[in-house]
Amino acid sequence: MIIAFASLFGRQYEGGANWLEVTLHCLGTLPDPPTCLLIDATDDVLPQTIRGAAHVRAVPLRHSHESRARRLVKRVARRLRQRSWEAPAITRLAAEHGVDLWVAFAWFEGLGSHRPLLVAYPDFQFRHLPEYFEPGEIKHREEQWAHVAEHAEGVVTISAATAADALASHPQIEDKLYVCGFPPVFRDEDLQLDPGEVRRKYRLPERFFLVSNQFWEHKNHALVLRALAELKRRGEPPPVVVFTGRPYDPRRPDYFTRLLMFVNEQGLHEHCRFLGVLPRAEQIALIRAASAVVQPSRFEGRGAITEETSLLGTQLLCSDLRAQRELNLPGAIFFDVDDVAGLADLLRRDYPHEQKGERDIADESLRLSRDYGARMMEICEGVLRKRRPRQRRGGAAG
Repeated sequence: MIIAFASLFGRQYEGGANWLEVTLHCLGTLPDPPTCLLIDATDDVLPQTIRGAAHVRAVPLRHSHESRARRLVKRVARRLRQRSWEAPAITRLAAEHGVDLWVAFAWFEGLGSHRPLLVAYPDFQFRHLPEYFEPGEIKHREEQWAHVAEHAEGVVTISAATAADALASHPQIEDKLYVCGFPPVFRDEDLQLDPGEVRRKYRLPERFFLVSNQFWEHKNHALVLRALAELKRRGEPPPVVVFTGRPYDPRRPDYFTRLLMFVNEQGLHEHCRFLGVLPRAEQIALIRAASAVVQPSRFEGRGAITEETSLLGTQLLCSDLRAQRELNLPGAIFFDVDDVAGLADLLRRDYPHEQKGERDIADESLRLSRDYGARMMEICEGVLRKRRPRQRRGGAAG
C-alpha cells in the first residue's frame, strides 16, 4: 500500500507534528510496512525517529508557476464540468506515485474531493473553551469540521472523548469514525541519559515537580503558580516546580509575561524554574527524575505527557478531564482545574518513585507501537475496502 501523508514538520504545530511522527514510526514497526510518502517535505525537516527509515520518503511538491488568474479559470472550468478541483502539483504526484490513500491531520490542503482521504481530527477545544478563540476562528473551525465530516472517507480521533464531540454535531459519520490514540514512543537512545545527572545539570533538588506543556493559556500553568503561592501563604515551604515548553501562546502573546509577573509579585522565584524547550532525551530524564509530573490543563484531546509519565513510572498529578480519565493510567491522582487548595495539598505530599529499567520501558513502548501501527493499517485498509464498491458502481472522478 502507498499512503501519502500531508507533512506538518517545520510548521510550528507541535501536536500535529507529534501525531505524524509517531504514526510514521509505528507503521515502520510492522513486518510489511506501507510506503509512506511525506508530501511537501524535504529530508532535512524529518525528525530523527524517521529520518532514513526505508518506508518513509519525503516528496517535495513541484508547484506550478501559473498565474493566480489562470489557476482560478481552470478551477471554475473544472467545477462547471462537475469535476473535483485539486492543486496541479497534487494531481501530478498522484499520477507519478500511484497513491492508494491520502492521510492528513485536520485537512489535506489542495487535495481533490475525489481522492480517498483519511483525516485524523485533533479535538473540539473551540467548543469547550470558546473564550480562548476569536468568533471568526470558531466559525472557521466548525466549517472545517463540517467539510471533514462530509468529504473524508474516514475520520480518526485520538480519544473517545473527541469522538463523542464529533458525533454530537454529525451523528451520521458513526460508520466511518475510528478511535485510535497514539502511544508514547521511547527509543533506546532516548533513555541513555542518567536522570540524576540531568537533574544536577540543571541544579535541581532531589524533590521537584515537573510541568511539561507549551505555554498556551488553556494549559493552566497559573493554577500551579497559585498553588505554590497558597502554600507560602499558609507558612508551608513550597516545593520547586520545573516548567518546560515553548514560552509563547500565539492567541495570548502576553500570557508568559503575566505568569512571570505573578511569580515576581508572589516572591516565588526560588520555587520556579523555567527551562524552555529541552532535547528529547533530557526531557525524558527529567520526567524520570521528578517526584511527580503535574498536568493541570483545562482541555486535552488526549494528553501525551500523561501517558509518557505513566510508562516511565513517575507519579502523575492530573486535571480531571474526560480524555485523561479514559486512559485508565495506574496510580494517577486527579484534581479539579480550579482547585488551588487541592493542588497545594498534593504538592505537599511525597510520592513513591518507581525506577523502571530502560529495557522494560523500551520493550513496552515497542509493544504499544506495534499495536498502534497494526490498528492504523487496519483502519487504512478498511477505508479503502469501503470505497472500492462505490468506485465500481459510479466510477472515480478525474
